[in-house]
Amino acid sequence: MTPERTKSEPGPYTGTDPRLEIIEYLHLHPYAADTVDGIIHWWLSRQRYETAKAVIQRALDDLVNQGVIDCVQAADNTRVFRLSLDRKSQEPPRNE
Repeated sequence: MTPERTKSEPGPYTGTDPRLEIIEYLHLHPYAADTVDGIIHWWLSRQRYETAKAVIQRALDDLVNQGVIDCVQAADNTRVFRLSLDRKSQEPPRNE
């Protein structure tokens, strides 16, 4: 039997373990120091962005390798991703 939770106690956290995110951030920024609000606003949001960016980049690379999307170099050297031209030719025409 588990004790009842009071209103002041938070429910179970179902996302990424913030301890790991804090440690990852501090490994990258060993001189960082902040308040709880600062850690939430700056450290964790930045760490989550960096983690998400790496995950999304791997997903995009996989889709390029599979021929699902193309990666096009823009004039300013920015990489832009779009549906593969081969895939576009395989799509049925849209009724617009």
